[in-house]
Amino acid sequence: MRKGTRMQRLGKLGISSLHPRRFGSLIATEGWTLVESWVHAGDIAQKDFLNLGNYNELLVHMDGVLTSIATRLMLRVSSDNGANFLSASGDYKFIVTTGVETNDTRIDTNTASQTAARSSIVHIQNFNLASPKFAWLDVQPVWAYIIPVASALNAIRLTTISAANLTGGAAHVFGR
Repeated sequence: MRKGTRMQRLGKLGISSLHPRRFGSLIATEGWTLVESWVHAGDIAQKDFLNLGNYNELLVHMDGVLTSIATRLMLRVSSDNGANFLSASGDYKFIVTTGVETNDTRIDTNTASQTAARSSIVHIQNFNLASPKFAWLDVQPVWAYIIPVASALNAIRLTTISAANLTGGAAHVFGR
């Protein structure tokens, strides 16, 4: 079980407040910079966040994202600014609660296949370094991933695990 409130855990990441109009929308503080936002203005299959190579750490905040069919949201990363995204088994390693690493093809951001609005926060460290990357999700229990690539990364794709469109909500990428 995690200790502390969600605000205390976010405070450890250097986030001291939430947007006053919408719980869950982050205000960048203490070195975090809002790099890019996507707000639904029309249905899309995926949203690519490019040119992220200047940031060692990223926070990706999905804010009430809706999908056209029951599915799960996921992230994939790229080292060639979105020309290709890592998608092979083992490109991501999910660490289960027993400590066992399992090969994966993506970073899942939620567990339930549904069309309802979903929100989550993914924190990625070592993003632009030529070393393994570490990702944590602010879900219960905390999920951990390793991205075992030896090259610097510079793009992220938000999409679904099936042929679905993103039909609502927003996503924000913060970097430092």
